[in-house]
Amino acid sequence: MKKHIKVAYLMLMVFAVFACDIIFPIHTYTNRALTYSDGYVTVGISGTLIVANYDNSGMLTAVSIKEAVENDTVAVTADFGDKIMLCENLESEKPLLYSYTVGVDPKLLTPTGAAASSYQSSGELYYPPQYAIDGITHGTVSQGLQESRWTSSSQNVPESLIIDYGKICSFSSVDIWWNTAEGKTDRYSGYNIYVSDDGVSFTKVADESSNTTPYFTSLNLPETAAGQYLKIEITAQSSGWPVIFEVKAYGLDTNTAKAKAKLGQAINLYGHIEADLYTSDNMAEYQSALADARRAFAAEIIPEDAVNTASEALINAASALRLKASKEGERIVVNQNPNWIFIKEREYTSDITEITSAPPAGLKLHGWVPTDLPHTWNAQDGTDGGDNYDRTKGWYRKSMFIDSSYAGKKIYLEFGGASLVTELYVNGAHVPFSFDDPYHGGTKPEYKHKGGYDAFRFDITDYVKYGKANLIAVSVDNTKVAEVAPLSGDFTVEGGLYRNVKLVVTNPVHIDMDDYASCGLYLTPKKVTAVTDIGNTDFTLTAKAKIVNDSNSDKTVTIEAVLKKPDHYDVVDNEYIKKHLRFNPEDMYTPGGEAVAAFEPVTKTIGKGESYDYSGVVYVASPRLWDGLDDPYRYEVAFRVYSEGVMAEDMVQNVGFRYYYAPQPESFESGGGFYLNGRKYRLNGVNKHQDLGRGKDALGYAVTEKEMDWDAGIMYELGINSVRLVHYQHSKYEIELYDRLGIIVWSEIALVNNIVKNNQNSYDAFSAVTKSQLTAMIKQFYNDPSVFFWGFSNELNREVDDNLNVINDDIPSAHALFDELQNIAHSLDSTRLTTYVGNKFIQTPDLNTDVAGMNLYPYWYNTTSNAIKIAKNRFNGCKLPDGGNKAMAISEYGGSGVVGYTIEYNPDGTVDFHGTSSGYTTYQAYLHEKVYSEIINGVRFVWGSFVWQLFDSASDARQSILRGTNDKGLVMYDHRVKKDAFYFYKANWNDFEPFVHIVNAQRTQRPESTTIIRAYSNSNHCRLYLNGVPYGEPITDTNTNDGVADGFHVFMWYNVPLTTEATAIEIRGITNNREVSTSLDTTGEVVFTLAD
Repeated sequence: MKKHIKVAYLMLMVFAVFACDIIFPIHTYTNRALTYSDGYVTVGISGTLIVANYDNSGMLTAVSIKEAVENDTVAVTADFGDKIMLCENLESEKPLLYSYTVGVDPKLLTPTGAAASSYQSSGELYYPPQYAIDGITHGTVSQGLQESRWTSSSQNVPESLIIDYGKICSFSSVDIWWNTAEGKTDRYSGYNIYVSDDGVSFTKVADESSNTTPYFTSLNLPETAAGQYLKIEITAQSSGWPVIFEVKAYGLDTNTAKAKAKLGQAINLYGHIEADLYTSDNMAEYQSALADARRAFAAEIIPEDAVNTASEALINAASALRLKASKEGERIVVNQNPNWIFIKEREYTSDITEITSAPPAGLKLHGWVPTDLPHTWNAQDGTDGGDNYDRTKGWYRKSMFIDSSYAGKKIYLEFGGASLVTELYVNGAHVPFSFDDPYHGGTKPEYKHKGGYDAFRFDITDYVKYGKANLIAVSVDNTKVAEVAPLSGDFTVEGGLYRNVKLVVTNPVHIDMDDYASCGLYLTPKKVTAVTDIGNTDFTLTAKAKIVNDSNSDKTVTIEAVLKKPDHYDVVDNEYIKKHLRFNPEDMYTPGGEAVAAFEPVTKTIGKGESYDYSGVVYVASPRLWDGLDDPYRYEVAFRVYSEGVMAEDMVQNVGFRYYYAPQPESFESGGGFYLNGRKYRLNGVNKHQDLGRGKDALGYAVTEKEMDWDAGIMYELGINSVRLVHYQHSKYEIELYDRLGIIVWSEIALVNNIVKNNQNSYDAFSAVTKSQLTAMIKQFYNDPSVFFWGFSNELNREVDDNLNVINDDIPSAHALFDELQNIAHSLDSTRLTTYVGNKFIQTPDLNTDVAGMNLYPYWYNTTSNAIKIAKNRFNGCKLPDGGNKAMAISEYGGSGVVGYTIEYNPDGTVDFHGTSSGYTTYQAYLHEKVYSEIINGVRFVWGSFVWQLFDSASDARQSILRGTNDKGLVMYDHRVKKDAFYFYKANWNDFEPFVHIVNAQRTQRPESTTIIRAYSNSNHCRLYLNGVPYGEPITDTNTNDGVADGFHVFMWYNVPLTTEATAIEIRGITNNREVSTSLDTTGEVVFTLAD
């Protein structure tokens, strides 16, 4: 069997039909297994297809881009059959600009000898190993009577045939003729294939031990199949002796070909530089080296050393490029997201220390893939079900140029988030983690950052070389370990560098950078009177910062700070938000800015290697308040540090003045609720994970600012005013979005389900990491006005041992830990409320927090109780130490729904429950109608309620309709397709965009001659139209027949007649006697038909 190896290059992109030792990035372009004959290609997958035709001299003659669907056939020019390249373009908006083809066809390799573990060698029974490489697949040897085969001397297995090819080969496939003798062609052998460079140490490259194919087999070998020797080990025999008549191997048998394979991989890894991201320094040299590398790879005849030279030149030229820097005040910031290479540790076949120390041109390139950040290796396997996604260690490498002008400054590498445990190497040196963590005993060095969701920094000042490219190697390990939460959870813990990485350069006198990756400036607005006093809205504003002198001499330092009105407002880059912004963005800033209050300047002498703790306070009379969705106004604090009269820091931080509280309920019937800026402010919220997608297009954790902006638009459309960010710390950029939009945030750490029991060896480490997670979250989000709640845990209900085995279905160990977490939170931030979430009331009411939340799933997991009864039971036992009732939120409620799965209404408008695996969006929407109405009408004392959840999310252990997905979202996993339940909440929470949505519209075939039509709308009245004709009078949502949804924007029409002819359904919303919306805008054209 001959397996073709061809490589097609496109400007800025690389396609691969097959690559020997060359791996192309699957997230950009992916080849598929395709077949063709008689001028047609059978397409194995839907998508945009590029068909490139070449003549026999290799010249490109035609390129066509075709749309095709699965199992379709695409006509191509059959005259150039083996020159056709057909690739699936996963980014079809990018045009094909330029293409040419190069490549080496694997050929039949010529063996120089053969050996065997044994062979028959007496008289007529002479079947030596060389007979298996003589070219004869059937019959006898030339001019002989013996059959041309190797046969072992024993029927026992294993037995092996070893073939020597005289030089290192890259094997692509192997054909084996087993027993072709007459009457014996039904015998088969199980076997393994090995390769070796020296004939002594062999590596298995194929396991066919279960083979049952007799006579002849043809096997494609993996890209790792390279060596001088090929061994076929027979491990099982259906009958008779182990026999092989002939072996033919295909591949590349020259060192030049192997060098070309490495060059091709070098082009793949380093040939896609986006020039706009880099300075012009060394760019011409890089582009020249890339052109030379492509020519060398394309050449039919070229010396091996010339290929190696081209490969080394390209790698070195790429390593010398310099990313563009930006200024943030007096700091230099370089985005380091572009052009990393990645490999899983177990896939690196050489010494692991090479990853951290080998120069770029000296690294073995096999197995590495190019990637930009953010990146995760679990985006696909973390959503396919089975709870078997890859929790392992991965490595990232890149060259990072450090400008000579940075000498004498402080240099940090900042990671926005990496899951779960991260280590850093610079130029081969293991860099200790930056801060002296008191929770780990305060001892250095600590080399690992433990925790998958907070930002962190490494101080690399003492490890870099100036004016040169520096080797950066990062290991990230998401293996489950006892000391790092989460230990359990209904979500996928994805591994990788999934947030931004930045190089940050400061002056030697600077705001502390070793303080849990925070900005280092802490702004505390505090109301001068009690939060319950609405008559006085004056505030004090305290600013604190540690100023560090890392220079080699004492410095006179002056600190100045001013509270200002902002001089600009950045509208979120989302079309929906821009169209429906609830406030005028021009009212959110003052042109040119305006000083409000100046802090008293401070001048101090700071000794070399020492620091100064700055603290200043100003009085602010009746500031404009950060007031939720209506007016999320923020001021700025301009904070400047001068060293010997020269500006060393120029930092600007936003600050919002607001006051709020969640009072203790007086009883089940009175009190409670939530108050913002003196008025009752009901928190209508959702839960939200950070991942996106499912299947081959999934991004997983590796979302960018673009996706977060999109999500914010969905939230704004829904009309929420609060969000619980589950079940871990989310990105700083996402928090700042909510600052700008006025959405209140509940932010929590990753303490989920399980806790290590306090008598276990790993408890102290687990406790320390958990306290570090909380400290980092508070410090990093300290200045964000949207953050109101610090969450300690979710559904903590089991204790585990050092091996993560459950040993107790209760959590006595949590009490001491919660006391410590509460002390940490209040000592760091006295202005915000702490909370936790339980789901088993008897376990968690007395855990030490300010307020609490409970996860309720009435009509889903608990179908016999309603929300009011459950809430009453939990409320009555949820006491504070003083005996008062702890304020409680309903932190989760909901049910599953998968678009496309619908059921019929009962005649009274109710919907039957078909179990938690059913996934009917009809029932999901009905459930939310029931539960939300009960929350509003029956448990008014809660300080908020949060739908589970806004978007479907990754949970690889789930085995329901969408395997690997928690499908309780109001929006599907693609963050695009909205379920019916989404529109129920939009009708209740969005009062600024008139709309009508028909529920259950996908169920176009109705079984009865009359049907129920249900709609959600924020209009005062709705009117139904059948085939364009009004059906009855406009109705309100007050409908006593539905039994559950009075006043909740649910509109119902009973006994609507249908026929076997199509009936077009339209519903129009009416407010103030004027039609303001139509279901055509939201639901589209809907046609119901009576089923035959």
